[in-house]
Amino acid sequence: MGEGTTITDYITVVRNSDGEIRLNINSYVGRRQLDRMGSNTGISVTAIHRDIFMDHHVYAFEARNTSSNSILLNNRNDARTVFLEDDRENTYTARIHEVDSSLLLLDSGTTRRFSIRFNKVHGTQREIRSVQFTNIIMDAEQYFEERNIETVPLTRVSIPL
Repeated sequence: MGEGTTITDYITVVRNSDGEIRLNINSYVGRRQLDRMGSNTGISVTAIHRDIFMDHHVYAFEARNTSSNSILLNNRNDARTVFLEDDRENTYTARIHEVDSSLLLLDSGTTRRFSIRFNKVHGTQREIRSVQFTNIIMDAEQYFEERNIETVPLTRVSIPL
């Protein structure tokens, strides 16, 4: 590195469940266990935990399809349809384009785990109130045939945090 070059990093000291002290480096702040569920007819989504970084959060989810149709959680065309909502109704969009589309398709009777990164800066005083999945396509086969979100049955799932 040249003279006058600076590096900024974020380091935290944390204690794990066994009482051991650990050092977190590279903007990782920590993990918060959530185990919160939201559901609607035929679909349930559980927020398992949240990994907190300085410039984003990564949520781990488990989705279960109890309907008789295949369900598409998101068609990845609009990131604004999956978001976090804080106590002042501000939204933080998902980086849904980073999620493999096969993880968002749930055949009838299946359960799937996946993670989604959200744009959220650590340290703001706002508390995340919920995770919102809007425009869940309740008949994936119909959507794939027609490719028109306006003609397929949609639902939403809100997960209170």
